[in-house]
Amino acid sequence: MQARLAVPGDSVYCNLLANRRSASIFLTTLKALLRTVAGQRFDAAAPPRTRVRRGEHDLAIQDYNEALKLYPDYAKTLNNRGIAYQKKGEYDLAIADFNNAIGIDPEYSVAFASRAQTYERKNDFHRATRDLDEAIRLQPGRAIFWSERCWTRSVIGDLRAGMTDCDQAINLDPTVADAYDSGGFARLKLGQWDPALTDFDKALELNPKLATALYGRGYAKLKKRDPTGDADVADARSLNPSIGSEFDRYGLH
Repeated sequence: MQARLAVPGDSVYCNLLANRRSASIFLTTLKALLRTVAGQRFDAAAPPRTRVRRGEHDLAIQDYNEALKLYPDYAKTLNNRGIAYQKKGEYDLAIADFNNAIGIDPEYSVAFASRAQTYERKNDFHRATRDLDEAIRLQPGRAIFWSERCWTRSVIGDLRAGMTDCDQAINLDPTVADAYDSGGFARLKLGQWDPALTDFDKALELNPKLATALYGRGYAKLKKRDPTGDADVADARSLNPSIGSEFDRYGLH
């Protein structure tokens, strides 16, 4: 018997179409479930991001690897694994994960910001600034993106633009300590000691353990021949022993 050809309008065609639609809905639902599992599978015990905060980077990476086996194209998990690699100092692996996350979701502003932070750690502040340009374009309401670009622009010498970014960050969220810290850093490079001290005081009011603000405040005090700057510098070194060499690289000796 000759096989019947399904044509639009008859019952066979409609049944086939309904089955295809059901299959499509099923696959879409399954993918959504896998994304959820990939992102949250380990939350009941020790979430990978908690492991990163504890410094358990290898364990976090193992968890993210397992999650990515379930759903390898989940941009958020790739970004989070990249952050774990970044914390370990494995910057090339981190950048590879951020690249893949951006490839999957070109509108994912957080992945651009994460990659920017990794470029900063590689002392490539121009690339970091370009990634922050994109993060801000995608999500201009995130104060931390403006604050971070204030920092990178200040490091590369684009000081006025950097301070404009810090002002915008503070307008968006006046509780972001890093925005005052970055603004103070820009003013250090301009030789504006008193305005820098005002910024660093505010940053430390919001975050007393911010090493860059402590060092910056100590630096400004010593430039003003205030010997209490030595205590700030010592406190900063206790939090980050390499802070002095970092400021040297940033052009503040």
